[in-house]
Amino acid sequence: MNVFSARSALTRRLVPGVILATSVMVAACSGAAAAPTVAPVTAAPPSPAGPTSWADWIDHQGFGAQNGPNEVRRLTRYLTEHAGATTLFDLDDDIARVAGIVAWLDAHPATACWADYHDQVRAQLVTVRDGWTKARPEVEAGKLIPADVVASTDAAANAANDLPAPSNCP
Repeated sequence: MNVFSARSALTRRLVPGVILATSVMVAACSGAAAAPTVAPVTAAPPSPAGPTSWADWIDHQGFGAQNGPNEVRRLTRYLTEHAGATTLFDLDDDIARVAGIVAWLDAHPATACWADYHDQVRAQLVTVRDGWTKARPEVEAGKLIPADVVASTDAAANAANDLPAPSNCP
């Protein structure tokens, strides 16, 4: 027996198992092609330690601020520049992202030093979320996002992202 015949015997023993495993995975994933729906966003549990610090808000946003106003501005810019290419899946995903940030803010009241920022950024993000929700039936019908929604959500996302950070706020 040489190396090639040993490898062939091993392959002959393993191939039926690999085929079976692949078939099971394909069958299990076949339901994944169903149309997406917008799941209701539940608010995160309230902060157990009381008001949330500015540092916790910054930490929540993650690396590159991918879970905060910067990400919402990026999403809004994409929708503004590619309004005709927006799919219902993309819009639903964007709505869910913004709703998740608003839910986090709702569940985490701010300390006094950033309470104004908290209220302002939340209000701007609600404008974006509600605008996109208003546009959903249009996109579902295969139409473009209305120009007034594009303009108002873009302005709100920019305003949220451009809010100055509070000074001397830990």
